Amino acid sequence: MNLLYSIPHYNSANKLLRCLESIIKYKENNSLILIIDDYSNEDELNLLKCSSLFANLSKEKIIYFLINNINRGPAFCRNKCIEFAIEKKISYITFIDADDYLKNNIEKSCLVSRDIVFYDSAEILDHDKSIESNESRILKHNKFIFESLQKEILNYAIRPNQTNSLTSCWSKIYNTNILDNNNIRFNERMRTFEDVDFLIRYLNFIESYQIVSVTSYFHTNNLNYNTATFGLNNNFNSLFGYLQVSRTLSCYFKNRDIYFNQYHFIICYFSITLIRIATKIRNIKQLKILHKFLKKRINSRFIRKAITQYDAKLAHGRPLIKFLIRHRFALLLTIYVIIVSRRRYNLKRYI
Repeated sequence: MNLLYSIPHYNSANKLLRCLESIIKYKENNSLILIIDDYSNEDELNLLKCSSLFANLSKEKIIYFLINNINRGPAFCRNKCIEFAIEKKISYITFIDADDYLKNNIEKSCLVSRDIVFYDSAEILDHDKSIESNESRILKHNKFIFESLQKEILNYAIRPNQTNSLTSCWSKIYNTNILDNNNIRFNERMRTFEDVDFLIRYLNFIESYQIVSVTSYFHTNNLNYNTATFGLNNNFNSLFGYLQVSRTLSCYFKNRDIYFNQYHFIICYFSITLIRIATKIRNIKQLKILHKFLKKRINSRFIRKAITQYDAKLAHGRPLIKFLIRHRFALLLTIYVIIVSRRRYNLKRYI
């Protein structure tokens, strides 16, 4: 398989070297590796460039290394990888985060006639540097088990928090021609959910897929709830990328004449996002900011309309959240999502 392993990198040279080591162990001869460095500091760059592994790969012209002149984010880096694959006429592309790694040959078990390949992954607690020691710290396995891709997308639209096959761009192999012919790229304006948006738009154009039931991709989780997914600052509005995803899903289902309850999906993710935002709350000042934000949101005409079409039972969600939103109990909702977040993201259970 003529495959490009594309890796965005920012200030994690040790993890990147671990990632490269895992790829080299399994890659086929005609595949290449591309690293897009997102303006890392000099110490990290020197650590990487001085390693014998990186030097050997560069000498053998197996690896390409490009550096952004400013920090642009993972979506920009992945788009550069896509452009590189198209320019070099590389048939397939897979995305790997710099702090993740592979444990199996993802090329040998994949059929090149497929438009997309899903291979199983595991989420690990990333306290250790070595690959072997992390295996005993697996938090969960992500298995791709579904009757059809269309049903899986519909299940995601109904129960997004229960369906994880569409929430990331990694652990998949894409056909470069489909990306090129349909101008599919990551939306660089999105701070969250850009992976889902990209994947759904890609799935609009595929005809065949394959599932490889081998745990090959190991995704590290350092349980840092200050990441983009959980909110890095008090600009909570930047966390609502799922609104764009709802529009992308609408196009997908419209093209197939399938009913899609956009409002149900939006309230599903609205509830999830509130709980994730609540992981940040550490003092009274932050609680007041969250309360003010929620009060404005749940009184908006859009949320008032959407909540009437939300089925908490169907979504396997929390009926109390629906009740509190519907009756505009902003303070109680604020307290409740904080309690739920403390229980759901309790670090002690993983340590």
